[in-house]
Amino acid sequence: MPFGRLKSAKVYYNNDIIKYMEQELKDLMPYIDKQHLETARQQYLRAIQNSPADAQLRIQYARLLKEGLQEPQAVAEQCRVMTELWPHSYIYRANYAGALADMGKFDAAITATLGPNQDYRTFYWRGVIYLKMGEYDQAIRNLDQVIKLSPAFAKAYSKRALAYKGKGDYEGAIRDFNKAIELDPNYAVTYINRGVAYADKGEYDSAIHNYNKAIELNRGHVDAYKNRGVAYSGKGELDKAIADFNQAIELNPTDAVAYANRGSIYLAKGDYGWAIRDFDQAIELDPAYADAYSHRGAVYAIKGDYQRAIRDLDQAIRLNPSNAKHYNNRGIAYSSKGEYDLAIRDFEKAIQLALASGEKKLAKNIQIRLELYKAKRPHP
Repeated sequence: MPFGRLKSAKVYYNNDIIKYMEQELKDLMPYIDKQHLETARQQYLRAIQNSPADAQLRIQYARLLKEGLQEPQAVAEQCRVMTELWPHSYIYRANYAGALADMGKFDAAITATLGPNQDYRTFYWRGVIYLKMGEYDQAIRNLDQVIKLSPAFAKAYSKRALAYKGKGDYEGAIRDFNKAIELDPNYAVTYINRGVAYADKGEYDSAIHNYNKAIELNRGHVDAYKNRGVAYSGKGELDKAIADFNQAIELNPTDAVAYANRGSIYLAKGDYGWAIRDFDQAIELDPAYADAYSHRGAVYAIKGDYQRAIRDLDQAIRLNPSNAKHYNNRGIAYSSKGEYDLAIRDFEKAIQLALASGEKKLAKNIQIRLELYKAKRPHP
């Protein structure tokens, strides 16, 4: 569901709900309290009751439900009503399908894309949903059909590029990003995504070039700074990475990932106090952020506070039990305590998970560590 750009930092809390919704709720959420959001809800419900066929009102109300009140079930219901009121509108079907996909109801989302008028846009939204599902081959097949029917549709190339990237085909992804940019050279997100593909290949200079272009097009795009910070980190330019994460946090002080990424740089620099503060902030903003617990646990282990380290790593594993790095980090903490049996158990689990997810290099590194700790383990 598209949202407009931020026009003003000022929000008007009065009966003019159109002005109220001119703001981009996603950016303003940290500054709007629950009472004002509930007031807006009641205003919309009264307005919709008076004008039930007003499409603009329903779109704006759905925005409020999604970005403000964060009620996905209510978003889906509102979008469903819109498809019934306007069955020939592909965008309302797309919004309904997207709302269902956000709830993890993917089969229902695919069905929701179908309507009385089937065209390239139907295949596009089906491709987008399959992409969300991680069904990359299905996504590519649908997006192939979009491109066949509408070869100048830039977003189809961009989405297909993401599917190729998901399959590990970075050359195919970059080729499609190139075509998307050729068709629409002013869309910052495509440059960011192409930059990520280059970064995943280890081509950090090419990645940074793309992030620079994205920032040139949109100086307020938080993801461009975050990803450029990651690329600078990959090059070992840690101060530049911190500067980019600082900028990302200034633009969006509620971005947990930006704090966690900056914390990781402080960890690499040996600034453990600053690292813990950033991981604390990331966890406060997103208590389900497994990587933040894992990294904070790694810092505590380095500092010799093994009890806190293992507690954090336990939580990381509870939140994401399929991540090999969490088990690896906990194994390191156990081994530092001299609890080699527990460490070995975690390293073996980490190797199993790394191989299952295709992280062969990580599995090899953990295997080397495992053999070292097996040699250290006291014999009975």
